Amino acid sequence: NQAFRTEDIALWYLFRFYIIDLCTQLEKIHKEQNLQTTLTLYRGQSHLPTKEFENIKSNIGGLISTNGFLSSSKDIEQTSQFVLGATDTEDFKVVLFEITVDAAKLKNIIFVDIDQYTGILGEKEILFSIGSVFKIESVNYDTNLNLWNIKMKATDEGTYEVKQRIDTMRKKFQNRNINLLFGRVLLDMSQFTKAESYFQMMLQVLPRQHEDLASVYDHIGELNMRTTNWNEAIKNFNSAYQIKKKNAVIHKRQFKLQLGYAVDNDEYSSQWP
Repeated sequence: NQAFRTEDIALWYLFRFYIIDLCTQLEKIHKEQNLQTTLTLYRGQSHLPTKEFENIKSNIGGLISTNGFLSSSKDIEQTSQFVLGATDTEDFKVVLFEITVDAAKLKNIIFVDIDQYTGILGEKEILFSIGSVFKIESVNYDTNLNLWNIKMKATDEGTYEVKQRIDTMRKKFQNRNINLLFGRVLLDMSQFTKAESYFQMMLQVLPRQHEDLASVYDHIGELNMRTTNWNEAIKNFNSAYQIKKKNAVIHKRQFKLQLGYAVDNDEYSSQWP
C-alpha cells in the first residue's frame, strides 16, 4: 500500500506483478466465498492526517474511494486496541471507521474474508481490493472512546467506470507483457505527469533490445499528442518507428496516420516532407 499512498511511480513499477496478481486472487476468492450477509466492519487509524479528515467531514453523503488495499475487522474490540490511548494533534486525528457492507446488493466491490490466509487466528479480517468505494454517512466524536467515529457504507456507486477501465486493460494485456499496464491506466485517467514518469522510467530500466520499447515510445507519443506537445510526439513516434523497422515488425500505415496527425498540428511541420 505504500506505493499507492505515496503515489510513488517507481514502487508501482517494482510491485506491478504482485499488485495485479493479488487483485486477481482477491477477485477469485471473492467469487468462491460468495458472502451474502450484511457485515459491520471496523478500521482503527490513530494518525489520519487532519487534511484528509476535514475532507471526509465536509463531504457527508459523498463518496470516497481507496487508492490501495483496505484492511478491516469484524471485531470492534480488537480494532479499538490499535487506537485507544491515542490523542488528536494538530496534524493527525484518531479515527474509528465503521463500515457497513450489504454483500447481497454489491456487484462491483471486491472484498474477502482472509482469516484463513493470514496465519493469525481471531483477527476476523476483511480485505477490500483497490478502488473500493464507500459513501460517507456520518462523522461524530465519541466522548466515551475519545476518538472520531466515521460511518461509511460500501457502495457500487462510482465503481462502474473504474471496473470497466480495469477489465478493458486486462483484456487488452492478457496475452502480452504487462509492463505497459500501469502507464496505460494512468494515461486513460488523464494522469499525464504520472504516466510520463512511468514510461520514462521504463525507458531507463528495460534492456535496449526489449520487445516493449517500441510500445513505450508509442505511448509517450500518444501522451504528447494529448497534451499538444507535437514536436515531442513526432520524436517519440519516430523512435518507435525506428525500433519496429529494425525488428521488421513495422506497420507503416498505422505509423503514418500517427505521424501525419502530429505533423499536421506541429507549427514546425515544414521540416517534414
